[in-house]
Amino acid sequence: MFNYIETLLLNLLFLVVFILFIPHIIETNVKNLSCQLKKGIQLISVIIAMISCMLFPFHIGDEIILDLRTVAIMVGGLYLGRKASVTLVVIFLIIRLYLGEFGIGFYASAIASLIILSVIFLIRNIFDRASKHRRILIACSFSFFICTFVLVIRFLLGHLHVSDYKVIITFFLVHLISTFFIVYFSEMLQESSYTNMQVIKAEKLEVVSHLASSISHEVRNPLTVVKGILQMLYKNEWDEEKRNQFIEISLQEIDRANDIIGNYLTFAKSVHEEHIIVNLEQELQRSINVITPMANMNCVDIHTMIEPIRMKGDPQLLQQCFLNITKNCIEAMPNGGNLFIHTEEMVDGVVIEIKDTGEGMSDEQLNRLGEPFFTTKGREGTGLGMMAVIKIIKLMKGKLDVTSKKNEGTLFRIYFPHP
Repeated sequence: MFNYIETLLLNLLFLVVFILFIPHIIETNVKNLSCQLKKGIQLISVIIAMISCMLFPFHIGDEIILDLRTVAIMVGGLYLGRKASVTLVVIFLIIRLYLGEFGIGFYASAIASLIILSVIFLIRNIFDRASKHRRILIACSFSFFICTFVLVIRFLLGHLHVSDYKVIITFFLVHLISTFFIVYFSEMLQESSYTNMQVIKAEKLEVVSHLASSISHEVRNPLTVVKGILQMLYKNEWDEEKRNQFIEISLQEIDRANDIIGNYLTFAKSVHEEHIIVNLEQELQRSINVITPMANMNCVDIHTMIEPIRMKGDPQLLQQCFLNITKNCIEAMPNGGNLFIHTEEMVDGVVIEIKDTGEGMSDEQLNRLGEPFFTTKGREGTGLGMMAVIKIIKLMKGKLDVTSKKNEGTLFRIYFPHP
């Protein structure tokens, strides 16, 4: 009775690998994929899963020969849309004809696949708008309906009898559990990817809001100088040489204010997530230019030893990573201190060290670093900053090592491998 378990698990493995893991791995590691290309990759993965299941069927009872191709067609159709559903059904019928021949079995499979296609066309929009739990419910109800329809056909063909209740129960359980498992974990993977990106974007907005206050304070300085010079020029008591000198100073101060605002807006742009060859020295310098007003407000001196190193990464994400860390370092020195930034190129990669002379962290705080909503800043922090940093470094295949001692400071050591 249960000699089909091994082949059933093999079918389930095909679904997990090709429908869940491969599209998720490609989407996570390959950036700048268009929506159409992503759907194309997912469709190819579902087709491979469906064909693999068809090549390794399992037997329930004496007459029932099954596989989990129906689950692949249903899940693929619900997630990828109507055009993908038609493609799946057409390819299924071609493979089914190739593996068998025209006969009652082929016609039964064709009718069942057309019923699946019709239901997908009816419920696709409802499924697309549904929440996670409703999607699971819709998919399982769909599976139950299709199983019932297939069993009715089997009864009509004389392949199944009422006395075969064990076969009927097994048939339902196999398809319902498989559908639930695939849809549930598909939703979990999608939710995880969405949450990770939202964390990065939320932290980016938080850093922008914090920097805005310090940058506005820094911009006031050149504006105050320009205002004072204009007031002096208004009195018309200066000779031509002095007036030109004042005008030159005003232009320099306006350029300085423009540079500060430009650096801020560069960071405030949306994340591109584009992995290209970047100049690490240039990206670090941009981050330092943005964070300098905040450092000045907190009486923090920035010391740099940065080499002209090239590496592969996303400029916007790199800047966000550096800004999150340096911002945390500056906030850990409320009474002033020193911030050290050092880079070094090694044989197999690049090392960036960012060190502060601030309050430091205890071992317990250090162990919890990166947990969502864990922060050492009290009500002023959200705990998402380091979580975003860790996620960004992981996306770029890097490693983060943090060491800290109470009242001595914290050292962030970031390693990125060469491409």
